[in-house]
Amino acid sequence: MSSLAISSGLHADRLCTFPAQQRLKIRELVCLVAIVAAFLIAEIHNARLRPFWFDELATLFVATQPTVGAMFRSMPSDGNPPLYFLLARLCLQLPVNPELGLRLPSVLALPASALAVFIFVRRITSFRFGLLSMCMLLGSSIGDRYGVEARPYALLMLFTALLLCFWQSARIPSDRRWALPGIALCTSGAILSHQYGIIYVVLPIVTGEAIRWIVRKHVDVGVLLCIGLWSLTILWTYPPMLHAQALLLSVIRSADTFSARPGWADLGTYERMYPLLLPSLFLFVALAWALGSAFIPRRKVVPERSFSVQPEDLAVADVLTMFVPIMVLLTHLGTKYFIARYAIGSALGIALLGGILAAYAGTRWRFANGLVSLLVLYCVTAGMLSLWIPAKQRPPVDYAVSIFAVVPGTEPIVVASALEFMPSWWYSDRPTRRRLHYLSDLQSAKVIPNMIPEYSLFLDRHQTPMQMEDYGSFLRTHRTFLVYSAGLPGLEWLGTRLLREGWDLKLIASSKRGKLFRATAALAQHPTSAAPSVQ
Repeated sequence: MSSLAISSGLHADRLCTFPAQQRLKIRELVCLVAIVAAFLIAEIHNARLRPFWFDELATLFVATQPTVGAMFRSMPSDGNPPLYFLLARLCLQLPVNPELGLRLPSVLALPASALAVFIFVRRITSFRFGLLSMCMLLGSSIGDRYGVEARPYALLMLFTALLLCFWQSARIPSDRRWALPGIALCTSGAILSHQYGIIYVVLPIVTGEAIRWIVRKHVDVGVLLCIGLWSLTILWTYPPMLHAQALLLSVIRSADTFSARPGWADLGTYERMYPLLLPSLFLFVALAWALGSAFIPRRKVVPERSFSVQPEDLAVADVLTMFVPIMVLLTHLGTKYFIARYAIGSALGIALLGGILAAYAGTRWRFANGLVSLLVLYCVTAGMLSLWIPAKQRPPVDYAVSIFAVVPGTEPIVVASALEFMPSWWYSDRPTRRRLHYLSDLQSAKVIPNMIPEYSLFLDRHQTPMQMEDYGSFLRTHRTFLVYSAGLPGLEWLGTRLLREGWDLKLIASSKRGKLFRATAALAQHPTSAAPSVQ
């Protein structure tokens, strides 16, 4: 393993495996606070203006149940443990708009995760390289995707990063008395944030302890006991979710057309785990260094400071970096369902490795320390732009609201896509909400590439305020109605089925977001065997 080379010269009898850290200098503290504060402001700006999407509204409807008991009863159908819902329920009481209130736990969790990454790397290197790791995480694409989203992934990342810091602290006798409770708290916190939290806490720490055993024939039994005992939290969260989600999980496994099956193509998820265009920047700097080395006289290298990275520290960073293929493999063996958010741990690993390897390079090449400052500036700029530019205030948010107004009155409007239905309902006024319907037919949904939104609506039907009705029952009582199609064939089956069953669909309005049709039963007595889909 490469980590063994970096950590040469270990003292087997040394319990503390990182040097004592001096207090931050004033300028270092100012720099750290300024960067974190700038990102926090950008996140708040983004979270306040970005409209909700389907998954976030699912979080909202669970978190705003009339009582805490009702909230707990509704959580299993969402599939996530209670921690994010509890925090969101509290934050929604703050005097801020619902978008910011619901997202506030994630908004705060991302900068806190970055600070934990800074602490981990600074302990074994220096301020400069800890700052690089922190900024690589803040500047990665996960910031504007999952760092500002009312789902539990940022919380999962926070508890994982904090766990690593407590694991480090457990090596220092004076810190051990509070490090072990911290490990227990983070283990429970990760599992109470997401069902995959048990993988995030167990796999890195067990790997680190295994490497420690291989190198020094020593493991920290106290740490392993804390992880093992508090991992039993999964016995409280997982069985109810598994029972509530059994229908959806069985359909995912059996559906031949399902589009989110784990596979080799999902390795492309890595592009979301580091700052935009960072590999290209590295290539540019490498070329500049090569040219400079050819023409600029060499000077004696004076490293910023010596350091010795323990193999277990690097092993933890390595295994987190590999979370993309690890989660692809585990979901292939288990649920048969993978999305990029499941592998958010790779962003942590890449950030940790970035700082550690930069410190290693700084002891050997004179250009490395200057390059770190350039990379920090680049990561900060990329992260700030990704958060600030997409956040555009659009009052009122138009989730097809303007196209609904083309046909005033009380005529029912059926939204063809489950993914669009909840945001369209949320951002409509009260009279329009009364007109909006979603028609459910699980057999029809099963054959489209992404059936998860419709099945999620079906599982949540008792706790959501929208009008969701059975397809056959609605058509028996409505011989004419409006159909809104967002033009998402992978998420819509309604238009194709209506045409196949003889209904007439007449286009009456269109916009950039979609098209509005009037459906009539004029041809219902003469169904056709095939018809073009509504686009």
